[in-house]
Amino acid sequence: MIVPYQTSVCFYRRSQKAPKYYNFIDKLQAGNIQLISEMVKMGELLRWMVVLLSITSIALASLHGEEEEQDILAVIDISLSLSFSSCDDINCDNGGSCFKGNCVCPDKTTGIYCEVLENPCEPNPCYANGNCSETEEGYICECPRDFFGTNCDVIQSPNYPDNYDKNTDMTWVLSGIPDKYILLQFEDVFEMEDYTVNSCGHVTYNSLSNEACVDYIQIITGDINVQYCGGAPPSPITAQEGSDVLIVFRSRTICSYRGFKLNYTHIDQPIPPVNPIISPSYPIMYPDDTYLTWLVPGRHGFNISFTFNGVFGVEHDDSCKYDYVMVYTNDKYCGNVKPEPILVPTGEDAMVIFNSEYADGFEGFNLTYEYQEN
Repeated sequence: MIVPYQTSVCFYRRSQKAPKYYNFIDKLQAGNIQLISEMVKMGELLRWMVVLLSITSIALASLHGEEEEQDILAVIDISLSLSFSSCDDINCDNGGSCFKGNCVCPDKTTGIYCEVLENPCEPNPCYANGNCSETEEGYICECPRDFFGTNCDVIQSPNYPDNYDKNTDMTWVLSGIPDKYILLQFEDVFEMEDYTVNSCGHVTYNSLSNEACVDYIQIITGDINVQYCGGAPPSPITAQEGSDVLIVFRSRTICSYRGFKLNYTHIDQPIPPVNPIISPSYPIMYPDDTYLTWLVPGRHGFNISFTFNGVFGVEHDDSCKYDYVMVYTNDKYCGNVKPEPILVPTGEDAMVIFNSEYADGFEGFNLTYEYQEN
C-alpha cells in the first residue's frame, strides 16, 4: 500500500476583528511554494522535514504582536500532502518496485524499502512442537513421531485408511494454550471392533458402557473421559479452555479394521453448543439395512438436551420393531409424529441408535443436542 507523506499545522487566536493571517499566506505563496516544489522533485525525505519546520516557523511568527486583539477565534489549518513523484533516489530491496517515490513490496516483505523479510516460522505454525523450516513456497513442518498433516495437526491409527495392527497401544498428548480451545474432529471413515462382534464382519455397537469397546480410541480432557468404537465417527469435541487432551488408542482383537483419523486445531471460541445427528440422506429416503450409533459423552454439571427438528419419518410399527431411532433409554421412536425433547441427567452418557431393515420411502430424522448447565 502506498501512503503519501502528510502533515497539518494548526493554531488558534482570539481577536476582536478578522484574524490577520493574510501576511502568512502571502509569505507562503511568495517565498515557499517554489521551495516546496524543488524539494518534492528531489525526492528526499529529509528535505520534507525542512519544509515542515519552515511552515511551522512562519505560522508561529504570525501570532506575535496580536495579543491585544480578543474575542474572535481564528483557526488556520494547513494540510500538505506530499507525494514524492521521483524514483531516482529510491532503492527498494528484496524485489520491491518504486511507484511515485514509494516502494511497492512483494509478498513476505515489509518496511519502507521492503527491507524486512517476514518469517513464516514465527510464530511456529507447527503443532506438537514440530520443527518449522522456511521454503520458497512458505514453510514445511517436520512432525514428531505419530503426528501428521501440514501443521502436525493430524493423528491416526496405524496404516490408516488401511486396517490397523492387532495388539497395539498408542498415546498422544495435545498441549493446551492459554485462552484457546482444542477442537477435535473425526474423519468420516471410522471403524473399530466392539465386544458384540464374533467375526470380522459388520461392526455394531449397542451398549452405553465403555466396557463394550474392545478396540477403542479414548479421549480424556477436563471432565470428559470417554471411549469410542463401532462404525460411526463421533461428533466434534471441544476441550475446556487451556486444557491438555490425552488420546489413547488400543486394539486387542483377532480382527482389525480401518481405525480413525482425527484433526485437531486451537480455536479462539468453542464451537456452537448445538450439534447435529442426522439420518443418512435426510430428508430423502434413508437406505435399508442400516445400523448407526452415536455416543454423546456426559459432562459433570451439565444435562444433555436432545431435540428433533424438521420432518420426522421412520417406518411405523406398533412396537417400532423394524425401523427405529432410540435416544438414551430403551424407548424406540418410529412413525411420523415428532418425539418430544429428551433430557439426559447431568454427567450421564447418551447413546443414539438408528436401525432400518426395509426402507420404503421415509425421510428419517434430524436430531440436535446441546449441553445445558444444571
